[in-house]
Amino acid sequence: MILPFTPPDYFSYQKRVFAHYFYPFSLQIGSSPAAADYYNTQYLAPGGEKGIHAAYGGYLRSRPLALPTQNSQIANMQTEVRMAIARGITGFTFDILSLADALSPVGHLNLMLQAAAAVDTRFWVVPMLDMSSLVGLTQAQAVQLISSFMHPSYARLPDGRLLITAFNASFQPILWWQQVITALNLQDVDMAFIPIFLGGPASNPLATISHGFGGWGTATPAAAAAAPPCMMMPVLPQQFRPKDQIFWEAGNTASFRAGWMNAIQSNAQYVQIVTWSDFSESGQVQPYTDATLNPSIGTAFYDLTAYYAAWFVSGVQPPIVADRLYWCYRRMGSTAAHSSQPDAFKVVGAAETSNIEALAFLTASGTVVINGAATACPAGITSVMVPTAPGTPQFRLQRDGSDVFEFKGLQIYGSGGSPSGTLDLTYWGGSHP
Repeated sequence: MILPFTPPDYFSYQKRVFAHYFYPFSLQIGSSPAAADYYNTQYLAPGGEKGIHAAYGGYLRSRPLALPTQNSQIANMQTEVRMAIARGITGFTFDILSLADALSPVGHLNLMLQAAAAVDTRFWVVPMLDMSSLVGLTQAQAVQLISSFMHPSYARLPDGRLLITAFNASFQPILWWQQVITALNLQDVDMAFIPIFLGGPASNPLATISHGFGGWGTATPAAAAAAPPCMMMPVLPQQFRPKDQIFWEAGNTASFRAGWMNAIQSNAQYVQIVTWSDFSESGQVQPYTDATLNPSIGTAFYDLTAYYAAWFVSGVQPPIVADRLYWCYRRMGSTAAHSSQPDAFKVVGAAETSNIEALAFLTASGTVVINGAATACPAGITSVMVPTAPGTPQFRLQRDGSDVFEFKGLQIYGSGGSPSGTLDLTYWGGSHP
């Protein structure tokens, strides 16, 4: 895939870009070919998994790209690490959902450690205790778990401390964490603790025991831009959760770009992209597709990560050396007909918008044309928006009276909805050339 700039060696900088790794949605589930695998026949199908998701039209609306062959889990994790590194992600914050799985030699965490070490020893795995899932975790179990983190791929600061995070860390009070840290110190385990809190908190209630803190963020442009500075700044592409019948208005790529610019301008030490692989909340930045397995309809956020990650770690905006247009839009609105789906979806926070976006990366001034509407753009980055309309959008870049390139996007459905009769509020996106 062509990028509009020359990527640096992201590992040569002290700052790190992490992506939150959610292991339930691996690249492959089962041994069937992608067209007939568990994603297509169960998670994406309205009646999949014995109809338990039928009310909201199916568990997921997007899935990982199809792989040409069936691979082992560790081989697929190696592929994910390579994919992440290719776009400037230098580590995963690994969501620990189960004590038993995290301690197992063949559990997801240990497989990821092996995969990371095999691909690039500079790639960090940061354990994230998911306190919303580890309900009932005792202090003794927490000490047992953290003291087991000895693999070389675990993230360690220059002073040797183990970097540990916890999602929804305030689920346990500060005394609970203090006693865990004290017990670890008695075993000569020193950790730098970065608690992650829901939303974008302005302060850290666990400050006295923390190396710093992070927010989980909110996928709206205003919230992303206004998130208070912290050590681990959140960046979210979008949030659409069919299982909860809700979505946030991300404004095409606006929320994603606002989160990155906030992290850059606040001079944060780390970024956490929310997420790499949580398809149930549509927040993934890894390339995604739908049941058609089209490989080019979910790459925009993935490719944009490379540019903004370079800007973040270096502190300098990379010069644009090649023209590129990134397209991003929904295929329908929340009020479209949904004959196969009883439940509707409700927007949270900012009001729903309906636009087609072309995010232009230009080496020189030019004209971006979407469905015949022309916008003059300077060299650099410009977001061009036009109202959504049914049909297949037409994109064109012109310069000096001639077409540089033109292409078609993905079909948009009108008020009558899609042929499947279900609602899809995913922001799809790709790029050209």
